[in-house]
Amino acid sequence: MSVIIPAYRRPVGVRRAIESVLANSYSNCEIIVVDDAADEETRQTVLTFGSGRVRYLPHIRRTLTAEANNDGIRSSNGEIIILASDDLVFAPDAIERFVHTFDSEPRIGWVGAVVYYQDPHDVIQTAGIYLTPFARRLITIGENKRDTGQYTAPYEVTIVDSCTAVPRSVLARTGLVDTTQFPFYHDLASIQLVARGLGYRIIVNPSIKAWHERPLENRQSRALVSPLRSYYMVRSRIFLERGFDDKLHRLTFALSLPLFVGHFIIQALALDRVPARVKRSVVSAMLQGLKDGLLNRRGLVFPQFNLVPSAQPGED
Repeated sequence: MSVIIPAYRRPVGVRRAIESVLANSYSNCEIIVVDDAADEETRQTVLTFGSGRVRYLPHIRRTLTAEANNDGIRSSNGEIIILASDDLVFAPDAIERFVHTFDSEPRIGWVGAVVYYQDPHDVIQTAGIYLTPFARRLITIGENKRDTGQYTAPYEVTIVDSCTAVPRSVLARTGLVDTTQFPFYHDLASIQLVARGLGYRIIVNPSIKAWHERPLENRQSRALVSPLRSYYMVRSRIFLERGFDDKLHRLTFALSLPLFVGHFIIQALALDRVPARVKRSVVSAMLQGLKDGLLNRRGLVFPQFNLVPSAQPGED
């Protein structure tokens, strides 16, 4: 078992993520922290755990999440690979439950956990994602709803995110993420959809739980206050639809694309306590992402717009 944690300037979160893995009931696993645009504080944090089960893999320059995950996977040894984040805390039995889920059925290709907010502790951030039939919107299951036991047995979804696991044998068939198309946003979704096309099931097991270390009152979408995230939210979504949907659904998505982008622009402009210049930068980034997506412009792009002056490390 290997746990991959891409990190970007969030050493406190990295420490808690590592500690939660080390405290798990399943101990036969390695932890690989891929430090994107490596910083000294994160390096020192990881090295305090020693070199036994925890490894540190630095990126000198920022490459974004997909390349960090790809590098972590290439460096890993486990037969099952868990892909987490640097602000995620695992339940004490989460890793063991991932293993048991894959053992239950060979056709399972990806497994997702139910991920909650830090506070309130029982409010769901994501319980998987499904794709709507006409506009092809990605809908997050259970988002911002209190867990009242409504999810009991494993169920199939279109995509799993935030805390996911995949066998190495599945990745051997799908390949890793194409980072020219998906350096950020929908990166894991792209290879999950390849796995689905090969006959694998994508499921959420609600008995597997994890918590993101941000409270519900801060749920305001990070993409709507970040030009970098806004750009890839739009561009990667266009690439995802173009590459993995059938002709009819590509057409319906194309027809709904103005509504898709317009919806997020309106949301960004309506945000409270966000400076006007930040809103302008976010909208410009969305429009640039739309243009580059339609023109099939690939590669790593860092939009040259004003960033949020109060952004926390790991949030731009």
